[in-house]
Amino acid sequence: MLAKTDEIQYANDQCNQWQEIADYMSLLIKGGGKLVYDEDNAIEIPKDETPAYFEWTLWRAALAIDHMVNKPHEVRGFRLDSDFLPVTAAGGGKGDLYCEFEDFMILTEVTMSTSSRQEAMEGEPVRRHVSVNSDLINGYIKNEFEKRLAEKNSVLDEIINGNLIDIQNRYRNKKTEITKIEEMYNELKVELDYEQTSVTV
Repeated sequence: MLAKTDEIQYANDQCNQWQEIADYMSLLIKGGGKLVYDEDNAIEIPKDETPAYFEWTLWRAALAIDHMVNKPHEVRGFRLDSDFLPVTAAGGGKGDLYCEFEDFMILTEVTMSTSSRQEAMEGEPVRRHVSVNSDLINGYIKNEFEKRLAEKNSVLDEIINGNLIDIQNRYRNKKTEITKIEEMYNELKVELDYEQTSVTV
């Protein structure tokens, strides 16, 4: 079984492997094949394994972008061998890649189909996979709501403590931030009225 610590080290190194990732993408566009760098180094995608390598290459690209908050093994839906190469494509019943960042989430369904067949073959699975992971998505939305509410409460505390002038001075040259504070203040008045008549989220 692949050690998760080794996979984390592999994931952390992907930002340094962008050229190889790009070369794998070029091979995928050609439908598979082999690229020889020198007599000791080459990469290859067997033509009958292109779906698995497509998912694997996109997984590596996502790892290279970095800043994901979920673990590398949580991102992928496929299995790896001891050399971190794909064994099979992701199984049915869930999405191929789940990339969770601090402020957003990307669910990726990888397909080799083209034109209108993409929607016909993958449209329903994507909607189903989103539904299956509704708890995860709802948890993410709840966390975002709580972060926004905490930010607004912080501004409200400063206003209550007579620090509105300090806030305005802080953003003196940032009119958009001043507007943001005013909008937050107006939203707060509505939310506080609502909170007094409802249970805490």
